[in-house]
Amino acid sequence: GLALGLGDDELLARALGGDGFVGWCGASRGLSARAESHVRLQGAARMVPADGDVVAVGQGPEGAVVGFVRAADVGARRVRSASGLCAAGWADLELDVEATHAGDDVLARRLAARVSVGVAATACGLARAAITRAVEYARVREQFGQAIANFQAIQWKLANSATERDAAWMLTVKAAARLDAVADDAADAAARAQLAAVRSAVAACSEALQVHGGYGYTREFPIERLLRDARACSAIDRGDDDLRAAVVPGIVARFA
Repeated sequence: GLALGLGDDELLARALGGDGFVGWCGASRGLSARAESHVRLQGAARMVPADGDVVAVGQGPEGAVVGFVRAADVGARRVRSASGLCAAGWADLELDVEATHAGDDVLARRLAARVSVGVAATACGLARAAITRAVEYARVREQFGQAIANFQAIQWKLANSATERDAAWMLTVKAAARLDAVADDAADAAARAQLAAVRSAVAACSEALQVHGGYGYTREFPIERLLRDARACSAIDRGDDDLRAAVVPGIVARFA
């Protein structure tokens, strides 16, 4: 393993504030904690951004364990390009990191919420870009003597995409407000925002591709890149299954 623990309070502040925070290895990646003279965070972290700082979180017997890694120091071991997120460089990291914060579930939830809000905002931006491009294309592309924007099938695609995106954006704004207020339900609100936003981004990009027809698959238009970016959002953090599992306890408590 690689011993790269960083007891860096400044990095922690940046991670919590969203300032230059680019990497994340959540507990869903299967990281574990081992206690010796110091608690260490160990395991494999897949699909980690190869540049910048990474926050790694695992689950130990005494609660969440948090450590920091500078991915640029280890990314050269196995870096590969990705088809999404602007073809970012990704690394597979084998971690053996001294924990900077052990047994701090509150901190782990705050970090997870910050990541979820960032992913949700990115996904909402992708959805909006896809809808904008689809509308622009539908206005100028003609079939049977009229713009395809006049066809009901196209209109329904745009209506569904815009409605789902706007709903996701409202959840994202609410989650950001709850996070800034250090509210108890911030992590739950952020997980719901991320779940809705990523799903809306993938749906909006897929519908935009259909609006463009065969042109949507070509690099002449940006839709194929937007769709790859939307699909890659799930690689940053948790996927749909993990997000749903995180959201359910709050829903059960709310409607019990």
